[in-house]
Amino acid sequence: MKILAGYRKSEETKRKIIESAAELFAENGYINTTVKNICERSHVSVSRVNYHFHSKAELAEQICEMFLNNLYDAVKTLLENTKEYSLLSEVMRLRCFVHIFHFEDENPYAKFYQELIETGTIGDAFTVVARHMFMRAKGTFYVHQTEGLAANMDLYARTYAGAFTAIVRTDEGQDTQETWTDRKDMFARLFMQLLDIPHDVQDAILKRAKEYDSQLGMEMLSLTEVRMYWR
Repeated sequence: MKILAGYRKSEETKRKIIESAAELFAENGYINTTVKNICERSHVSVSRVNYHFHSKAELAEQICEMFLNNLYDAVKTLLENTKEYSLLSEVMRLRCFVHIFHFEDENPYAKFYQELIETGTIGDAFTVVARHMFMRAKGTFYVHQTEGLAANMDLYARTYAGAFTAIVRTDEGQDTQETWTDRKDMFARLFMQLLDIPHDVQDAILKRAKEYDSQLGMEMLSLTEVRMYWR
């Protein structure tokens, strides 16, 4: 019982640290928030914060992973009744994630993710998420024949995370609606190419995804929570 109580207390402390960090990152940005700030907000000592997280970057990575997992669940829930969600939901989630970097939407939480891009922090977080995506894909009918995926999972994940950083990094003077549409298409198509999805299937999935783009709305409620809805 003491072991269980200790575990619960440790998990509660970790949750407080994450929640406090998310609040501060949303208020002040990633770069301007310090570990000391997080300790003061969470009322947790520096040693306890360091016990759970080795760095501020690791905390940010955890928050990013939480958001991407919540985004996946939200998209999948909306698309479940379409009978298309196995691959389409992955593609739609990728498109939605790229979309939050489009500042025309005046997303108050986008700055945090943009700073993760600028500092290179997002690479490790997205590598973890990408590995999960490829693991899910490996067990489905559309990639069961892909031997390279199983043998090179980590390489695929790192490659994909690096491509994500390159695709969403904005070029001054070229930030147009068409540019962002192209970026979303590029990112989704790369994912399907790594899975050896036939080009005709890729085209069909992208066509369907673009149709959903005009029907689905997305609202970020915090750095980790998102609401998806039909327009």
